Amino acid sequence: MRAVLVAKGIRTMSTRKLLAAVVGVSTIGLSALCASPALAVCSTNCASTNVTFTLGGSGLALSVPSNTDVDLGSATSNVLGTTVSGALHSTTVTDTRGQLAAAWTVTVASTGFTGSGTAAGQSLAAGQAGMYLDAVTTLANAVALATGGLIPTSITTLATPVTLSSAGGTLMAGTTTGSGSITYTPGIKVTIPASAIAGTYSGAVTQTVS
Repeated sequence: MRAVLVAKGIRTMSTRKLLAAVVGVSTIGLSALCASPALAVCSTNCASTNVTFTLGGSGLALSVPSNTDVDLGSATSNVLGTTVSGALHSTTVTDTRGQLAAAWTVTVASTGFTGSGTAAGQSLAAGQAGMYLDAVTTLANAVALATGGLIPTSITTLATPVTLSSAGGTLMAGTTTGSGSITYTPGIKVTIPASAIAGTYSGAVTQTVS
């Protein structure tokens, strides 16, 4: 009976020592983990510096090549009327205002076309012409032309041209977050009535971004 009691005492002592050893190892591991530099909290012997900088916005601009003259070629007078069409030079809209979803609109305007030569004294009203984004048939096509945070949200195509007038009409519109740009080619189609006098006609088309 005494031997049995001694044996139980030995097991108890061994179990306590084992538990103490495990707790000790765990405590050491936890201490080592807390002492790791990666997890250390800055309290002394360290300093923080606030870094500040300013980003300024620039503006909104539209640019075309210096030589902007375009010849649409010729057409032959017809009892049903006729048309001439073509592409203007590439145009770039650049938005560096640095704002959030800032709206922009490209408008086109004209006062019409004045005749010369055998058509001297004649004219064609601006409303005889319509403009559109050349080679662009969907909004996705226009979005693909844009860079940065500039996103076109509405466009005119050959199927839905904007009629020219002195007041101007919207060729394209969109928004820009931050900065961005888009380069596109405007197209123009002039409808010539059967009553038009043969000769050369010319007129200015103005693009404006705002």
